[in-house]
Amino acid sequence: MFSRPELFSIFYAGSPSLWWDKGALFNLECDYASKHTDLKATIFMTAGEKEGDQMSGNIGKMAELLQSHNYAGVKVETCVFPGETHQSCYPASLMRALRVLYKRP
Repeated sequence: MFSRPELFSIFYAGSPSLWWDKGALFNLECDYASKHTDLKATIFMTAGEKEGDQMSGNIGKMAELLQSHNYAGVKVETCVFPGETHQSCYPASLMRALRVLYKRP
């Protein structure tokens, strides 16, 4: 999304490891923001409540970061599934992603 944004316009990140490599994805986003004013992307990120702040907090942080840059064309939505763990939130997360990203009821 940040290194070759022309490849895709729809992104689903279920319990993404945004903390990986000392937050490398946050750094990629900041580098992208320094050179671009648009990002043609619809992004849906999810986590289970019981995954803790490392997951749910980071998806909120990434969503806020993306929105704070006021990219033309970006749409960001997040969902934290109450009472769910990393493993148990996957089915609900995937089904919600399909509805959100493909505009199905």
